[in-house]
Amino acid sequence: MWYSILNTTMNLACSVGPVLTTFVTAAISWRANMTVYGLTSLVVSVFCFFCMWNSPTDVGHPSCADVGSKNEGKSKGRSRGRGTWQDMLRSPFMWVVCISYLVLFMGRTATLDWGQLYLIQELGQSPYIGSLFISSLEVGGIIGSILAGYLADKLVALSQRDDVQGSPRMTVATVYVFIYLAGLHCLSFLVTSATSHVWVMAVGFTMGFGIYGPVSLYGVMAIEAAPTHLSGTSHAIVSLASNIGAILAGLPFSYVAKHFEWKGAFIILEGLLIGIIVLKVAARNLEYKMVPTKKKLQ
Repeated sequence: MWYSILNTTMNLACSVGPVLTTFVTAAISWRANMTVYGLTSLVVSVFCFFCMWNSPTDVGHPSCADVGSKNEGKSKGRSRGRGTWQDMLRSPFMWVVCISYLVLFMGRTATLDWGQLYLIQELGQSPYIGSLFISSLEVGGIIGSILAGYLADKLVALSQRDDVQGSPRMTVATVYVFIYLAGLHCLSFLVTSATSHVWVMAVGFTMGFGIYGPVSLYGVMAIEAAPTHLSGTSHAIVSLASNIGAILAGLPFSYVAKHFEWKGAFIILEGLLIGIIVLKVAARNLEYKMVPTKKKLQ
């Protein structure tokens, strides 16, 4: 859950940014807008410099080495694991997480980068409505991310199983992708030039709620499913998949929109989201430990 809360700090800034940018630009100029953000970044940087500490021991907390040694003592007798990064690449669960993260992050980047443009250029909405859409999307992301972490932790606590078939967090992520798909469908078919700003904000909120929940869960699943000594590598691999998705949301996605318009591009994105929902349902009973359990106990 704390990982989800950490992710919401970005949503908070992005929810205020679009509206503030539109207001300052319309009231003054683009130059003033850039000046405001530049000065704000400098002030916050100075504040963070004086609030950050070099080590937990500087503020009376135990050091990371002490915590690590205590955890090692508690888990004495258990093998850390003999898995390698090649074992992770051979894991079907790793590929399910990577593909899901890639498609979802492509949708997230496309929604943020092109959703506002779609509303303004293709539907004829005002820049103010476009900014409200992005802000609503980020507000939905704050609530969705925290709730996803809470629900996933509850499901993990309630499962209490000895087997390693499936991941409760993947169930939550699948439901959230379906919510994002519903919001994207509403944006493509139910939002028009005459749509009220309240409905546009509701659609944006729904999409943000569905996007950021899985974003906060995929990284946690990658860390949990990997051996301790490969948890960082596992997270890096799934993060690489998300970066590839962000790249695909740029030139390839805009190229598709050039030939099929933005609505057509979003419909294609809907098809990809349906594909990963089907993939996750079909792979729901996969062994989620990326290194086989027998190999870890050797």
